[in-house]
Amino acid sequence: MTTRAKFQGIADKIFTKFADLVKPAVFIKPGTGGTQDPITGVVTGGSPPIVNSAGTIREDYTAREVDGQKIQVNDFKLLVRAQELTLDPRTDSVTVAFDGNSCNIINASKDAADAVWTLQVRKA
Repeated sequence: MTTRAKFQGIADKIFTKFADLVKPAVFIKPGTGGTQDPITGVVTGGSPPIVNSAGTIREDYTAREVDGQKIQVNDFKLLVRAQELTLDPRTDSVTVAFDGNSCNIINASKDAADAVWTLQVRKA
C-alpha cells in the first residue's frame, strides 16, 4: 500500500534528482495594517509580512492548455514541496518573486498526499 509518507518521499527524490532544475523563489504574504499614530508616525498592531523562500521547479503550459482566459500565454507552473511552504499560497494576496520577476499566484492546488503544490503563476 502506498502511503502519504511514500509520496512525500518520492517528491523529495524528484527535487533531489533534478536539482539542476530547482530554482529559488520567495513567497510574500503582506502584513496586515495596524494603526498609525498621526503625531509620531509609529504603527502599532497589525502583523508583519510573511516571507518564505523555497525551491521550485518551473513547468510551462502546453499550447493546448492555454485558453487565453483562465490560462494565458505567459502563464507557467511552479512546483514546490509542501513542506517548504509555511504560508498558504491560495491566499489572494500572496505573491512570488521568481527568476527576477514579481508574479501573482492565479491558482494553487496541493496533491492528496500533501507532497507538492502546483501553482499557476503570472508575471505582475
